[in-house]
Amino acid sequence: MSAGTAKACSTRNGRRGGLGTARHSRPTKPGSICGTTSAPAAPVGPDRTSRHRCRCTRRCRRWPRWPTAGPSPPSGSRSRSCRCTSPARRGHRAPSSPWRSDMTATSSVHTLTLPIAPHSPVSSVFPWDSPHLREDIATVERNRAHLFHIRMGSGTGTRMRTSGYGDASGATIDSLPRDRLVNLDTVVLRIPKDREESIGPADVRTAFEASDTAGAWTGCAVLLVTGWGDHSPRELGEDYLLATPHLSAAGAADLAGELRRRGAPLFLTDCADVDRPGGRHARAEWASVVPWQRPPWPSDQAKAYLRHYPAEKARADRAVSLSLTAVVPTVVALAGCGSIQADRVRLTALPLAVTDVAEAPCTVVAEPL
Repeated sequence: MSAGTAKACSTRNGRRGGLGTARHSRPTKPGSICGTTSAPAAPVGPDRTSRHRCRCTRRCRRWPRWPTAGPSPPSGSRSRSCRCTSPARRGHRAPSSPWRSDMTATSSVHTLTLPIAPHSPVSSVFPWDSPHLREDIATVERNRAHLFHIRMGSGTGTRMRTSGYGDASGATIDSLPRDRLVNLDTVVLRIPKDREESIGPADVRTAFEASDTAGAWTGCAVLLVTGWGDHSPRELGEDYLLATPHLSAAGAADLAGELRRRGAPLFLTDCADVDRPGGRHARAEWASVVPWQRPPWPSDQAKAYLRHYPAEKARADRAVSLSLTAVVPTVVALAGCGSIQADRVRLTALPLAVTDVAEAPCTVVAEPL
């Protein structure tokens, strides 16, 4: 074996830990896996996905196959740089990411749904109310999963009513076509009202005239905002329901006529109810009693009262709701409508998918147009 051959073998065996005359010697700073210290050549061709050759003529099979455009690999991921040399020496620069670090995601979607909470005053005042209750079945600490039992009435939180609310042959929640509840062009009517104030015919006419300033409209849903839904039910307690603004009988008749004439597919409001809650009969006979003597359904007191609450009283106490739902599906008890500044919004209202009922909790979101 010649001296030159022995020297090459000893260097190679020394790097790999094999037997040789220089088994413990190592190159100072190898530039590639074959031991060469010279800088590698630039990538071949303009395409970054092409394979790279270093000066040792070995084909590097770990060239990162990044696309020529698009986001860079996520931070913290394992680097797939070339074995032959570092990206800095290779002259490689990662493609710029379209996601800027200072980019902030801003959403203009408004949630107008009143959260469902235990003993919410919207659903725990009258004998036909059944407050939302939750009882744990399994917990994460003991059972590695959180399972629970819930109970609530149809009038819990933000809710939708259909024509079946006062007519046994009317439409139910599950029969409503969902395409008429999604992405609806909606006109916002603003009629500021405070505690126990009623909305009369003059208020309705003025609001509709103001909505026509940019041109008469038809086929849009109507959102009536009084400002009451911006109050906190927790702070007001039962007054959130009992003191809500409401429509008078004459105001409801004018509103129903306008909704029918303009072909509105949906009516919504931030009033806790469109009627004066309890009307003339249930309000005096039930709501005037101290709370601990009138527990809601399914208490014995509630069942006894409803046995003596005839249909004539019920229709009189819910006259406004019956007149509106006969014309258009109605959503009541919206929350946070004060965040909407636009006169037109794109609105979606999706009720809980329950069969054969005419009232159910509903989720409502809106986006300004």
